[in-house]
Amino acid sequence: VISTAPPQQTADLFSGVVPCAQDIETIAMKPCITLMLAGDEDIDLDVNAVSFEGHPVLGWFAKNHSKPGERGDAYSFTIQANAQWSDIYKDDARDLDKKNRVAQDIKSALEDALGVAFKGIGYENLHGWLYASAYKREGQLPYFWDESLQIGACGDWCMGPRIECAFLSAYELDKIL
Repeated sequence: VISTAPPQQTADLFSGVVPCAQDIETIAMKPCITLMLAGDEDIDLDVNAVSFEGHPVLGWFAKNHSKPGERGDAYSFTIQANAQWSDIYKDDARDLDKKNRVAQDIKSALEDALGVAFKGIGYENLHGWLYASAYKREGQLPYFWDESLQIGACGDWCMGPRIECAFLSAYELDKIL
């Protein structure tokens, strides 16, 4: 049995049965509020992605349509708030009465930071992940495995904050099975 659920849920599933549940329980996760936009106009910007260090709201921005293989006639953007701001507004992002304000705050912060204006946006979606990225675990295996019970866990939270960490964690666990 392998769990790929976030560490809090995995620890609950394994509690009282799998010894590593106590270790998994200590893994702290950071939230992330993400705004996804799509429309029929690009923004005038010379870069395709920006990582924001120390910005009060923003963490990451990407022009998704600039990735190889994407359609050239549709424009899509991803804007991620930083972990600290996301932690403060994570409940508002899930509240239907406050969600639009959160989305507007993120969009305005990006427009101000980059000196751009979004036009022709036909799609807008705000999503808040409570378990978006783990604090880095130094010197640990990229998965959890109990040989005697044949039960384990893997995920990005075992290695780092990116989707490729989820793949690598599963890949490393698969190598010992």
